[in-house]
Amino acid sequence: MMRDAEEARAIQRALFGKAIPLVPGFAFETAWCPAETLAGDWFDFIDLGNERYGIVLADVSGKSMPAALLMSATRAVLRSIARGGSSPSQTLADLNQTVMDDFPSGKFVTMLYCVLNSRSREITIASAGHPRPLLVHEGCSFVNVDPGLPLGLGVSSYPEYTIELPPGDGLLLYTDGITEAMDRTYEEYGPARLIQHFMRPEACVEGLVDEIRHYSFGSDLTDDATAVLIRSR
Repeated sequence: MMRDAEEARAIQRALFGKAIPLVPGFAFETAWCPAETLAGDWFDFIDLGNERYGIVLADVSGKSMPAALLMSATRAVLRSIARGGSSPSQTLADLNQTVMDDFPSGKFVTMLYCVLNSRSREITIASAGHPRPLLVHEGCSFVNVDPGLPLGLGVSSYPEYTIELPPGDGLLLYTDGITEAMDRTYEEYGPARLIQHFMRPEACVEGLVDEIRHYSFGSDLTDDATAVLIRSR
């Protein structure tokens, strides 16, 4: 069982590593830290053609093998739907219907689905119950995306929000394993510390995950921690 789990972890890592595209004018940083051998957190990049790219960050409820199985199924369905060219809002609505039909009762997925137009430098975001992305520039601020329900919990709409990423700006997507990480006194890392981290000139997602590990030292890291940073150059 341990060998199977390690092989499954290697497959997860390989899927993530192969997914990062080369996009003129942009750079992508990723970090993935499972709480156990396998993770329900995942990210993906989907080439939609015409200089458009789908960017996904998601968190399946639960942990380990059950979450990893549902993650793989959701990833495959999303890729199929996204390549049909629908808007982020419609893509999440269609994916939600499939998740409601196929997932076991009580299981759900939070997700940010973004479409980056590298030509216009615009990124359109839709959220299924996921933490707000962080706009990283001279003064960091959270993007007020109106979230729909997490996927699988019921019929929902998924409003879109479009922002421009001029050179020098970035957009951070992250799972709640980042902001809800606790120290030994059960105090959460929280959104304020997240902003403080990215106000530093040397800030990066690997450094963020290292900071989360240090912050939660002496307590159990009970949730996966994953982040994607989209940098405009």
